[in-house]
Amino acid sequence: MPDSYGISIKKLAKALFDYLLYLLVRLAEEALCLIPNHLTALAVGRFFGRLMFIIVSDRRESAIENLTIAFGKERTSKEIRILARKNFEHLGMMGVEFVRLKRWSQNELAQRLEIKGSNSYNLAWSPGRNSILIVTAHYGSFEVL
Repeated sequence: MPDSYGISIKKLAKALFDYLLYLLVRLAEEALCLIPNHLTALAVGRFFGRLMFIIVSDRRESAIENLTIAFGKERTSKEIRILARKNFEHLGMMGVEFVRLKRWSQNELAQRLEIKGSNSYNLAWSPGRNSILIVTAHYGSFEVL
């Protein structure tokens, strides 16, 4: 039912919920960035990934089903379940790195990246050239590019 301003209580409640969820996510981001040790932060990410593996049963079952399709003849069901859990853990760790990435200095970023084929990259940016195309797989920390 709209009030005198034409806004329904339901829409207002949803907007408030969305904003509170946004604040919760921002608070979690800030908390992750306050962890001084990078390995500790990754352990927190691994924990949240494992927690999601336990809580989000439909995604867990989907991952196990897909891994069974891919590796069912080569791996036991126990190995497939472990692989699925490790995948969730890895996604949690990547989520933590993604959040912390924007706070890394150029030196910190350079220490964490391994660039293969840097000679070709440097040649592409040499004088007289003005463009470069970077092709990467959807794997690892491609968002750094």
